[in-house]
Amino acid sequence: MHLKRLQLVLLIGGLILCLGAGNLWAAVGISPACVELSLDKKRPAGKFVIRNTGEKTERYRIKASHFELGINGELIKVPPNKNSLVPWIKFNPKEFSLPPKSRRAVRFVIVPRGKLPDKAYWAFMELEPLKANVAKSKDADGRTFSVKVLTSILVPIFATKGKLSYEASIEDIKIVPQESGTGVEVMVTNKGKGIITAKVNYEIIDTSGNVVNEGLLGKSYIFPSAQRKFRKLIDTEIPKGDYSVKVVCESRKLKKILTKTIQHAW
Repeated sequence: MHLKRLQLVLLIGGLILCLGAGNLWAAVGISPACVELSLDKKRPAGKFVIRNTGEKTERYRIKASHFELGINGELIKVPPNKNSLVPWIKFNPKEFSLPPKSRRAVRFVIVPRGKLPDKAYWAFMELEPLKANVAKSKDADGRTFSVKVLTSILVPIFATKGKLSYEASIEDIKIVPQESGTGVEVMVTNKGKGIITAKVNYEIIDTSGNVVNEGLLGKSYIFPSAQRKFRKLIDTEIPKGDYSVKVVCESRKLKKILTKTIQHAW
């Protein structure tokens, strides 16, 4: 039995967020990890540097793809829409071989068509190998099967046209029971026209003002008019009593830090 599966690796702010990719991309490096540019210029351009740190020659294909982020931060591949850069991006080269311990520059140019409205646009540079990784395994009945894995790396390309507004709000804070304990759940809405990177933290404060638990709920892009749910399991036992749960949301695009507090009885 043969199964072909696509896996995605998203580069965010210099960090690789692996979606089940294991070590398949351990021998590949890409810089920059994110591109931000302005469409106020007629033909913005740039380049990516692809590095093969492995021991064998690899062959790659580069293309532009459009993704949205789901409410839980999952990547959703969708057809290009009114916010997409995909139809306008041209890469050179589109396919190439890369010997071991070498690097190659891939240049891109964005050629918009017609007059653009002022808003945010985005796409992802998708790097995929032309040779699939093959692994063999056995099922519960002892039958052998092969798994072909095609793994892509995604690098976001964000663009703005005109002067955009950046506005967000913390919509809801919940303390929710889970199978392995109690969790903090927060909803953040992007109400502006630009893309924000939200970093969300929480504090649990007792009636004496002492912080009994705190932590990072997450960091994520939030696209315009979209919502993002952040959640985290509380890793310590909270004694019974009345507490304040304070949530702080920060983004370099926002003029001020967002805060919201609820009261909760454990």
